[in-house]
Amino acid sequence: MARNLFGGTAADVAEDVSGARAPGAVGAVWSGVGENATQITDLTDEQKGSIASLKADANGMIPPFYGPDGAERLWVDFGAGRVALVATNAGERLAAHLTALDPHGDQAAITQTIGVADGIAGLGPDGTVPLSQLPDVATLGDNGRVRAEQLPRNFLGAVPTARFNLDGPFTQMFSKRKTGSYGAHQEVAIDEVNQLIYVGQVIQGGMQFPDETAPVDYDTRSTRGDICISQMNMAGDLLGSMYIRGAGHGVSIAIEQGADGGTWLWTDADSSSSGFARGLHRLKFQAAAVLDSKNLRVYRPFGVGSHGMSCAIDPVYRRMSVHYTYPDPDVGNGARRYVLFDLDEAAQDVWVPLAVIDQPVNQPAPGVGTFQGHTTWGDYAYSLDGDPLGPIYLTALCWNTGRQISRQLITFASELTTYREPEGLCIWVPDPSAPHKARLVMGITDGPSEDRDYTLGYLEASSFSPTSLGINQPTVKAGVDVVATSGSPALNARGSGGANIAQFFRADDANPSTWISTGGHIATNANGYFTGDAVQLGSLNVDTGGAKGTALGISNVLTPPTGSPSNGVAVYSEGGKLKVRQTDGGTVSVSPLPGTWLPTDYGLKSWSYDLSADSRTPGDRPSEAGRLYLVGVPVREVTMATKVACHVMGFDKPNSTVTAAYMGIYDKDLKRIAVTSNVSTSIPEVHNVGGQMASFNLTAPVTLAPGSYYVAILVRGTGTTVPYLAATNWGATATTSGAKAADVNGVHRWLQTTSTSLTTLPTTLTLAGMNDGMTCYWAGLG
Repeated sequence: MARNLFGGTAADVAEDVSGARAPGAVGAVWSGVGENATQITDLTDEQKGSIASLKADANGMIPPFYGPDGAERLWVDFGAGRVALVATNAGERLAAHLTALDPHGDQAAITQTIGVADGIAGLGPDGTVPLSQLPDVATLGDNGRVRAEQLPRNFLGAVPTARFNLDGPFTQMFSKRKTGSYGAHQEVAIDEVNQLIYVGQVIQGGMQFPDETAPVDYDTRSTRGDICISQMNMAGDLLGSMYIRGAGHGVSIAIEQGADGGTWLWTDADSSSSGFARGLHRLKFQAAAVLDSKNLRVYRPFGVGSHGMSCAIDPVYRRMSVHYTYPDPDVGNGARRYVLFDLDEAAQDVWVPLAVIDQPVNQPAPGVGTFQGHTTWGDYAYSLDGDPLGPIYLTALCWNTGRQISRQLITFASELTTYREPEGLCIWVPDPSAPHKARLVMGITDGPSEDRDYTLGYLEASSFSPTSLGINQPTVKAGVDVVATSGSPALNARGSGGANIAQFFRADDANPSTWISTGGHIATNANGYFTGDAVQLGSLNVDTGGAKGTALGISNVLTPPTGSPSNGVAVYSEGGKLKVRQTDGGTVSVSPLPGTWLPTDYGLKSWSYDLSADSRTPGDRPSEAGRLYLVGVPVREVTMATKVACHVMGFDKPNSTVTAAYMGIYDKDLKRIAVTSNVSTSIPEVHNVGGQMASFNLTAPVTLAPGSYYVAILVRGTGTTVPYLAATNWGATATTSGAKAADVNGVHRWLQTTSTSLTTLPTTLTLAGMNDGMTCYWAGLG
């Protein structure tokens, strides 16, 4: 960035504390006025020669100079306090920016990415985006635009995807079809590319393969995890079967359309002694094959030790969900978890979790049943639980939050009354060109124990319904995700006129803690928290002057209050001034009252009192050589003090006998925290009526916390040739004047040492060595 030009205009004047020009004065340049501001020495003159400070010209004007790179505003101090300077070349820079062809350089950068992979889409000759630049799976909606759910996204933590309405109607695919084994069916997956269905189940009892010495009963097959995988067409006709011994009981089977163009089955692998998988196989279907799991490659997403493992595949977003059981100190060996992975990475045996959901044992109530399957689509995982002839439940869980979203009792295939056990869950995308029309497929096994049959049905993906959102169902406690479509609000709520529009409850409270009334008013009996940059009252536009860090903006009232609040006060703004209407009918202006002088009017940050309010002339003089006077000064906010001040009413400097003079600051415990150098030669000669304020720089700045402090005055001299300093209630008899009591911080208004032989300001003082001040001098901090 370039340096900007400052100074050199008719408004850039170096002034002393009296407001007069200060020819030849040397000033310092600062980054700001606050306590964290730093002095800037990276300066150059108009010829770009390095300078460390500023020097006013013979007329007291600030010469042109360049600030550090990129600085737009600087503060200069020639002894009267810091004054802001604004860069004088802003107009020239703006004109150059407006006439530049590509001032930000982004036109060239954008041009290089138009129409290329991972870049910005460009328009074709017909004014539309060519299909070749759209995502492969995108299709156009009825309005001729790509649907929002098909736009590229960073899967997790981005725009939420749609989910299934679990209370929607099921459509039957087929009913009571036979597979390659007569036992209960356990899992299902659909190959939409080749229009095939795969069903897994324990091999039926009594079968004997060529390498087996005798038929094996069903219980042995189940315990060993011997599984039959049947291939069926979409009508439910059996096409063939394969067998894997020692794989697992079967919970969820999955289909992967591989990057190599092949279709892969993901099945159970490495059965434990209980018959459930401890890993996964990835293989291709082989009709009539008899395989042994121990001879096949096993994928272990979590290494050795996990069990009860199964997987499901999201064919749209190409994600794999792995469900498994693991030991947990609080739950035991029944703790269950879903973990989401990238499908293409999983195929390469690379397992980097994208999201995790911890599932309570056997799924949360109502209707706790045996876990019977799971799958995943978009931002949501789905699970199936239930028992023979018992209630069947589908549950939706959110990958982004880990929370249960909805849980629904399923009545599909209720006409099946022999066994009706839920078995198997998967995603089916009938038309790969329309992935938003996915289906949630559920299987039901029925029939006698040695002649089970299989029924399949599905839910269509659709938009949210009031029931799935829990609207008008005050007992629903599941989290809800509401996703807006382009150009419309995410949620509209309209009241009936007789009740609150919306209510929000704490946990199990009977009454709402926050509500929107029938009139649209927001009310709460809970705490409110605002963490933005501003809270604005009375306007839809933030008007806080650019403040950052939660500022409160109050717009001017149209009509000031004429009545009085009955239980408190009313705070409002009128004419840009903050006011308070009190219960007694009085109105207090928070800003200073008209005619009130403040320290800032004199370039100071605090003082002992308004100098003009009660002072007399010509003041008094610290007549005892070596007596230290302390003047109490309040500080209301964190302040960085760089100087102290007194007011000289008169001083015959040419005939002065002053040999040394010091000022400084003591804290409430009478410990010295700042001091000036010997300022005896800096005290101004004064002969005019009203005198002159004199400020003296501290040897080092000091940060003062809110509280009370003492300004110290020590002038060593004799006779009447020392300076007369302004004092309140001064009298010729020099009797004690002013308040004697200490304030809440323990600081007195005026003190003086009993010693008259001090030569400098001591590092510490004690009250035992102090008396009430006989003369109440004025002092200030700057």
